[in-house]
Amino acid sequence: MSFKIIPTGHFKDQVRSLMRKYPRIRQDLRELDRILRENPYAGVSLGQHAHKLRLGSADMARGKRGGYRVITYVNDGAGKIRLLTIYAKPRKADISDAEIKYILEKEGML
Repeated sequence: MSFKIIPTGHFKDQVRSLMRKYPRIRQDLRELDRILRENPYAGVSLGQHAHKLRLGSADMARGKRGGYRVITYVNDGAGKIRLLTIYAKPRKADISDAEIKYILEKEGML
């Protein structure tokens, strides 16, 4: 099954914010697209169809450990992968379940 990758408004806002400090983020997002097309369920399952995956950064010299974290939401029935949020690991250690739930509600997905 072919999945359609759809960024949420929240994801787009986060990318715009990260572009100031990490100008090569677009290049990194192309890698994300490739990863998700190969395996829509990539990363660690967070439950409730959400997954967290590590994404290396061309602007950070730490590989995946210091790169980005991307939270995705996979809707099997509709064949869609929603990109919920992205954050730089050096700026933010983790994301809580409450934050993920808030984004899902804000985007009208719950």
